[in-house]
This record gives sequence, structure tokens and C-alpha cells, in this order.
Amino acid sequence: MPNSPSTLARLYDACRAGAIALVVATMSACTSEESGPARAFDPGWRDASPESRGLDASVLADAVDWAREADGGLHSIVIVRHDRVVLRACFWPYDCQALHELASVTKSVTSTLLGIAEERGLVASEDRLTRWFPEHADMLEKTGKGNITLAHLAAMTAGFDCGKVPGELELRAMQASADWVQYALDLPVAAAPGAEWAYCSSATHLLAAALTRAVGGDLEDFAEESLFAPLGITTHEWPRDPQGIVRGYGDLR
Repeated sequence: MPNSPSTLARLYDACRAGAIALVVATMSACTSEESGPARAFDPGWRDASPESRGLDASVLADAVDWAREADGGLHSIVIVRHDRVVLRACFWPYDCQALHELASVTKSVTSTLLGIAEERGLVASEDRLTRWFPEHADMLEKTGKGNITLAHLAAMTAGFDCGKVPGELELRAMQASADWVQYALDLPVAAAPGAEWAYCSSATHLLAAALTRAVGGDLEDFAEESLFAPLGITTHEWPRDPQGIVRGYGDLR
């Protein structure tokens, strides 16, 4: 049967033998026995039969059948061997064309953009909020938020009284507000910056707002030029807050 233990064992054996490479969206380089050293990622990878790349098509077919019948929420599989795609499979209701929401992986994208912007000299991770929100400097200093840096926002150690209970209550409240950045800036303080970690999506959105100012334009445009295009990501959607700032905490597709 496709979902039998022997099928999985065969697939695992193939993986241990180095026959299969699962490709994730952020992969930027690959190594081929045919071509030698790693090369820049080629988004134009062509298809090839499994057998032409030393794989047993029946094992791959059994794996697809198992994944379909197991109904484990898998959206798609892409398998690459020697720079050729030997399997593309999507599972209902996904069609290999629809964009996928990355949820909180978006936070990693926002933090990566901080690194890129810093490398280009546009911003420093140790910049205090007062640099990028000077109109709120007095309030930030008076409320004990003056020493919060962009690095604190990226690391979720800003010290806001936020993200301390399940359910992301502060995120829901921010989404219901008229000005998401103002909501994030007004969050009360619970700890000194860097003293503790808390899962505060509002803080990551505040990071996106600061980066929007730092890059001097739309953050999605900056991401397209500096990150998405080099990775071969040609289609994307990034929803925005009421002021037009991309949602730094999530929802990137």
C-alpha cells in the first residue's frame, strides 16, 4: 500500500543516501555532481525524469500517494536532483499556482530586510526608536521606551507589555485600531529593553514602519529589489495597515 511503513522506509533510505533534496523557498544555491562547485540559484530549473537523475520513480510515486492519503496538511512537494526538478506535486485545494501565506515567517523576512538595509548603510540595528520616530521622541523617553532599538524589535525583546498570554490579544487590538504604528508605540512597558522575550507581533510591525522610513520608500519594493528577485521569487503580495505600511509581523504571500 502507498501508505505502508515499507514505502516510508524506502523514501527515508533514499534521503539518507543523498538521492533527494527538498527545496525550500529561500534556497539560494545548489550543488551538482555533474557541474561541481555550487552555483548561483537558477530559478529556471528544468524538469527531468527521476530515472535520468538516478532515482526510482516508483518510490516517488508511492511517497506522493502516501502524502495524499495521509492528509497531513501538506500543500506541495518539489524534489530536485542534480539541478533538475524530478517531481512537482500539489495537493487539493492547492494548485501550485496560488500564493501561500507565510504567516509569522514574515517576521524573518522583515528582520532580513533590517540586515540588508544595515549592510547598505541605510540604518543601524542599534538605532533607537527616537531616531526613526522623532515626532514621538518626548513620549518615548518619558514612558521608558527611549532605549528600545530596532534590534530589540527584531528579537522580540523590546520590553513591551505584549505577547505574554496566548491568543495575540495585542495584535487583534492593533488590527482593530485606526493607526497600527501609533498603537504599537503606545504599548505599555513591562520590562527593560533586552531583559526578556515576548512574542509581540505589534513590535515587529513597528520594525517594518521604521524600515519603511529608513529605505525612503515602500518596503515591499525594497524587498523585491534586494531579496525576492535575487532568490527568484517573482510573485508576491504583502498586505498593509491603514497607513499603507506592509504588515511586518505576518500575512506575506
